[in-house]
Amino acid sequence: MLSLRLVLDTNVLVSAALNPKGLQQPVFRFAISRSAYLYVSRPILAECADAARADYLVTGNLKHLPPTWKKTRIVSPREFLNLIAPHLNS
Repeated sequence: MLSLRLVLDTNVLVSAALNPKGLQQPVFRFAISRSAYLYVSRPILAECADAARADYLVTGNLKHLPPTWKKTRIVSPREFLNLIAPHLNS
């Protein structure tokens, strides 16, 4: 079973809430499933994915961030869904 440590950027959470048919919605649903650990804390709310030792930071703001930060890979919602798709049916 796939088990990931995730941090969702605020823009992904807001988009998931505002647009239930957008790509952010399945990312959010995966994040709250048993296949993932969604991390939230004061430092994380202050945009600190490093504090969670996250595998992925999912964000809609890739142009202002590096592709990785320490051991956290920074990806768009579409990239994240493509990465986890092979594991969803297992």
